[in-house]
Amino acid sequence: MRSAMASILPGSESEGSTLSASKRERLRAAIEHGIHYLPTQGPISVFVHHNTLHAFEDLPFEQAVLKGGELYGCEPYLSEDQYREEFQRGRISIDHLRQIMMDDLGDQADELIASFGTRYTLRLAMLQMTLHTASDAELRWLLAETDLLTRFRDEVTPHRREELISLTRRWVLQQVEAEDGRSAVAAGEIPSGPLPAVAESLLNEMGRHKVQSWPSEKWETFTLRLLWKLCRQGVLSADVPPADQRATVRPRDYLWQATGQDSDRLVNEVLIRFCGVFLDQGFSDWPLPDRE
Repeated sequence: MRSAMASILPGSESEGSTLSASKRERLRAAIEHGIHYLPTQGPISVFVHHNTLHAFEDLPFEQAVLKGGELYGCEPYLSEDQYREEFQRGRISIDHLRQIMMDDLGDQADELIASFGTRYTLRLAMLQMTLHTASDAELRWLLAETDLLTRFRDEVTPHRREELISLTRRWVLQQVEAEDGRSAVAAGEIPSGPLPAVAESLLNEMGRHKVQSWPSEKWETFTLRLLWKLCRQGVLSADVPPADQRATVRPRDYLWQATGQDSDRLVNEVLIRFCGVFLDQGFSDWPLPDRE
C-alpha cells in the first residue's frame, strides 16, 4: 500500500506539480483498496455493548431501568450500601444530595413533618445516615445478642450522644423529684408533666430507687431503650396497614407446573452438602481444598 502511494504521489522536488488524470484514478483505487483494512465503525473512546433495554425505549430512563430489572430479575442500580460507601469516600457529596432532594421534592420540600422539621431536612438526614432493615427474627436476635440498645452507633457524634443523654437524664430526674415532692419542674426545653407510662415502666425495670446514682453507661442504655420503646409504640399506634406481600415465583415453580418435575431435587443433594461445609463449625466430612 505504501509503495503504491509512493509511486503515485509527486516527490518533494515537484511539490507544485499536480497529478495527472491517470494517477488520480490510481490514487482513488489505492484508497478504496485500503478501506477494506479499516473497521466499518470509527474509533470509540469507551466500550459499547448491546442495549438490552430496547423494549423499554418508550419509557423515561429511570423507569426503563427499573422495569428491566423487574423483568430480568436483576439489580438495576448499585445497592444502597455501595452508594453509602461512595458518599463516605466523597464520590457523592452533600451538595449532590441537596440538589437531588430539591429537584425530587419540588413544592413538597418545605412541608413540615411532625416535629422533625421540613420534609427536605428529614429526607436529607435519612440519606446521610444508614437505615438498616431486618426481618422480625433478625431484629429480635440483634436486640437480644448485640449492644444495639446499650451503646450509640459509631456514626453518632460525641456531641449529639452527650446532648441526648443529658437531656434525657435531666428530664427523668426532674420528673422523679417533682413526683417525690422534692422540687418543681422548671419551664424550658424539658417536657413538663408526668413521665409517660412506657418511661415509668422502664425506669422501674432498671432500678428507679437508685436513679440518682446511675453511671453514665446506664443512662446511655436507658436513653436508647426508651427511644426504641417510644418509636415502637408510635408505629403500633399509627395502625399502618401491612405492605402487600407478593409471593416470589421461582423458575423451579414454573417448571413444576409445566412438567411435574422438581428441579430442586437435581441440585439439593450436592448444593446442601457444599454449603454445609461453610456452616459445619469444623465437623464436615467433605472438606474443601484451600478452605482457609
